[in-house]
Amino acid sequence: MKTTLLAIILSIILMLGYNLDIAYNKDNRYKDGLAKKEMYSNNEYVMSCNNYKLRGDQTFTFSFDVPAGTFHYRYGYIKKGTGLIGHFEVTSGNDVTFFIVDSENFDKLTSGESGVCYLLHEKIRSLDWKFRIPYSDTWYIIYDNRYSIITTKHVEGWDGYDLTPPQITININDNQVVMSTITISASASDNHFDVYYLEIQIDGFYIKHVYYSDSISYVWDTTEYSNGYHTIKIIAGDNVGNYGSKVINVYVNNPTPTTTTTTTTTTESDDDSLVVVDNSQAGAYGSKPSSLGPLFLLGFISFLVGCVIYLSTRRKAEYSL
Repeated sequence: MKTTLLAIILSIILMLGYNLDIAYNKDNRYKDGLAKKEMYSNNEYVMSCNNYKLRGDQTFTFSFDVPAGTFHYRYGYIKKGTGLIGHFEVTSGNDVTFFIVDSENFDKLTSGESGVCYLLHEKIRSLDWKFRIPYSDTWYIIYDNRYSIITTKHVEGWDGYDLTPPQITININDNQVVMSTITISASASDNHFDVYYLEIQIDGFYIKHVYYSDSISYVWDTTEYSNGYHTIKIIAGDNVGNYGSKVINVYVNNPTPTTTTTTTTTTESDDDSLVVVDNSQAGAYGSKPSSLGPLFLLGFISFLVGCVIYLSTRRKAEYSL
């Protein structure tokens, strides 16, 4: 009786075409011997949107059954550097095996050849996952239940593209009054992937940047800028190409430097000569006009008179006998 029952069970398995020749190894390669007709059961075309400039994450919810001995896949053409994200739970049945493959390895999968897969998680009940596309291609997200010979699994969740830029914080408040030297410090955080790039700009001009860091700082000498409003802009990007920025206004209010000025005044003396007085050189009671000018003029006139007398006397001496 037991032998007859076992033979009936084996016959049913063979009739349904289940294939148990499935193995995973540690170098992320996937081997299977599944018939091609079963690879296309329960397929679904969803992740095909090519608009990567939408604000916020673009996600799709799903709910489907994965019959025993089959797998379910979701796919779409994805650009290089795009970040895929998702979450799922097996709500009926124990678990599924999850992985992602490109078009070449999906073809190998359907033809029973060995291939390379990414993000392999064997026999799990739920998973929050993220994946950065290494190159442009059609990528397939696989929910595999081929290792089960009886139990149908029901899977619910969401998946899609990460389109959200990093969130930026700055240590300076908007419309804050600043002076002298201050330190501009900024940081960024991303909801799914790593922060790749940070940059500081002042008044629209590049100041500094860093790669592969979630923080940046710069010591700003505000005395090199005019008093008044100026803008500080922080740019942040993650490693899947999402960039955002934050701009604040600050008011530079440095003390105005004092300068020493020299003024001069002119007066006229009783003899109509011009006298120049430098107020910066005057004492507490002022200073007297200089008398060197008239003396110099008197001496020069005396010199000229002397020369005339000398020449006239010499001529008389030359003609006298």
